[in-house]
Amino acid sequence: MEIGKHPKSSPISRAGGKAPVKVKHISSPIHVSARDACEFKAVVQQLTGQKSEVPSPKLAHA
Repeated sequence: MEIGKHPKSSPISRAGGKAPVKVKHISSPIHVSARDACEFKAVVQQLTGQKSEVPSPKLAHA
């Protein structure tokens, strides 16, 4: 066993041809609060500028 290597660890590989995960660093994070999932979704979309194609749960059951 090598020094500093855990006996059950395995090397990281890209099995299955999956694309690597992209991480975006936010240099000045802000704290936001939302009362429910719909409000949280709206805040995220406002901050990222992205819209979801998934219907809102409130509209799906109306």
